Amino acid sequence: MKPLYRTILFTIIFVLLYCIVFFLMRHEIDLVVLAVLTVVQFILNFVIYTVLEKVDKS
Repeated sequence: MKPLYRTILFTIIFVLLYCIVFFLMRHEIDLVVLAVLTVVQFILNFVIYTVLEKVDKS
C-alpha cells in the first residue's frame, strides 16, 4: 500500500476513534484540538511511512 493511501486510512481511523471516545466519555469535541492533532498525525505518519517504504525497497 502506498504511503499516502496508508496515511489517509490511518488518519480517518484516528479521527473516528477520537470522536467515538469523546462521545462515549460524554465530553464535547474540541474541533481546534482535533484539527491540530489530525494535521500533526497526518504529517508524522506520512513521513514515517515514506521512510519505511524507501528502506524496504533498498
